[in-house]
Amino acid sequence: MMVTYGPDQFVCLMYYGTTGYSCPEHNQRASYYSMTGTPTAVFDGYRQYIGGMASGSMYDSYLPIVQDHLTRPSAVQMSLDMSIAGGTITVNGTIEALGAVVPCHVYVVVYEQPADREPHQARGFPVWQENLTALSSGQTQNVSGTLAVGAGWNEANLHAIMFIQYLGNGTMIVAGPGPGPDNVNEAVGYHLDGGWYADVQIQAYGPDRYGVNVATGDVNGDSFDEILTGPGPGAVFGPQVRGFGYDGNQLDGLNFLAYGTNKYGVNVCAADLDGD
Repeated sequence: MMVTYGPDQFVCLMYYGTTGYSCPEHNQRASYYSMTGTPTAVFDGYRQYIGGMASGSMYDSYLPIVQDHLTRPSAVQMSLDMSIAGGTITVNGTIEALGAVVPCHVYVVVYEQPADREPHQARGFPVWQENLTALSSGQTQNVSGTLAVGAGWNEANLHAIMFIQYLGNGTMIVAGPGPGPDNVNEAVGYHLDGGWYADVQIQAYGPDRYGVNVATGDVNGDSFDEILTGPGPGAVFGPQVRGFGYDGNQLDGLNFLAYGTNKYGVNVCAADLDGD
């Protein structure tokens, strides 16, 4: 794939598991993506392809996914420079929004390419990470960070890459388990193609039983839907309504009991009732 498209269109960052090449960066990313099998390939930070052959190529399986992603126009323009001096890697970059951009994350990763056509080994992930703030056409955001060169790294083979994790149409499906007594009360986000939205994995209540009711709506006027939750019909749950952002963080001020009967949860929905 790297030969087909080149580094301007496709970069492969490889993380090893329980092999002799395992590193802390792998464990961090494996946990972040909740990997359930190997090999797992994650495209553009959200679309997962799990499993593959023990030997041979996955090219034919990955190619349609890469082709699909390359047809999607980018809403941002990015530039990144890297320098190394005195054992310190310094990165500086700029992101400019070319149109309306949905909220997402930006990362800068330093990687080492040991030889031509070999997978890139991520080093010290990430050098820099932040929520994207350049969300409207013409807005810019500066990027900067440093990283110490690690033992055994070949400075001549070190490079930096900046990428955005999820950049798309902003559409997300939020699901929660049904009301069974053994079901977790976790709200999970998915993209329309079934890819997991990594930031939305919300453990809304405890104890972890009887599922969770979910709804979405723009409750704070920021033009993006928030996530509303209500516990399932367990006798241990009051009618507690909670609100969360697209990033999985709880919303300030949206946490209340809808009724005086402190049992059996609550159903939730969102609607514009007063036309504002």
